[in-house]
Amino acid sequence: MINWDDLNYFVVVSRAGNLNRAARILNVNHSTVFRRIAGLESSLGMRLFDRKSEGYELTEAGKIIMEVASQVDTDISALNLRLSGKDFQLSGTVRITTTDTLIASFLPPHLLSFRQRYPGIGIDLISDNAFTNLAKREADIALRLCRNPPQELVGEKIAVLGWGLYASRNYLTEHGRPDCPEDLANHFVVCGDESMPLITATSWLKSYAPEEAVVLRSNSIMNIFSVIKAGIGMGMLPCHLGDAEPALEAVFPPGAALTSDLWILTHSSLRKSAAVSAFVEHMISSVSREIEVAH
Repeated sequence: MINWDDLNYFVVVSRAGNLNRAARILNVNHSTVFRRIAGLESSLGMRLFDRKSEGYELTEAGKIIMEVASQVDTDISALNLRLSGKDFQLSGTVRITTTDTLIASFLPPHLLSFRQRYPGIGIDLISDNAFTNLAKREADIALRLCRNPPQELVGEKIAVLGWGLYASRNYLTEHGRPDCPEDLANHFVVCGDESMPLITATSWLKSYAPEEAVVLRSNSIMNIFSVIKAGIGMGMLPCHLGDAEPALEAVFPPGAALTSDLWILTHSSLRKSAAVSAFVEHMISSVSREIEVAH
């Protein structure tokens, strides 16, 4: 018999990726999380995580359990709100900071479903590609693509988003399609400048495109999207943005190495805010359903 308390620890560790971050989210110490996970694995007679230097990674058995456990977790949270009659009684405003890219093509459907569920909660949406707003308490929640969120923030990884190399159809007609990444040396490339956060896709592009191939740099993914669409060159875009534009083609599709983790983050002091908790729980549930439909 699985103990739900232990399963809750399992879900948090799986989403957090390591024991220290999970302990902060659960407001317990590191040893308690370790003991709970060890106890769950012992009771089930199987290993649920591979312990690696970069963190805890689900085993195949762990992935199977996580599919069910994460849905149970979000269902229980939703049930508690409905039983308490709080769904339509919650009020106030949540201030959300995120990137222009996520606002353009990923976030709006989730904001709509949130507003339909919580009509009493207003939304302040701030476009910012850095963590500045949240760090200065100018926002309540941050949605960010990153590998390692700042330690002073708490939250969960809610999705893994792919990136690909895109070009306009006009560009490919005029300049041809590269057969392999090494061919980028013979093409025109657009990329992010030094002010942009270092992401895996940026590193990948820099490893194949020499400096002489770069014809334009920008501090905004939406700017890069616009100039790629215009045919100035090819460059890296998140797939949820590139795939939605009919004028673009994916030159190289996303691979395992071309992904970014999407985190929803807040300050620990705001975790008990009803409006903030409602938004966080809704995003986790809404994004997980979108991913299930996509697969």
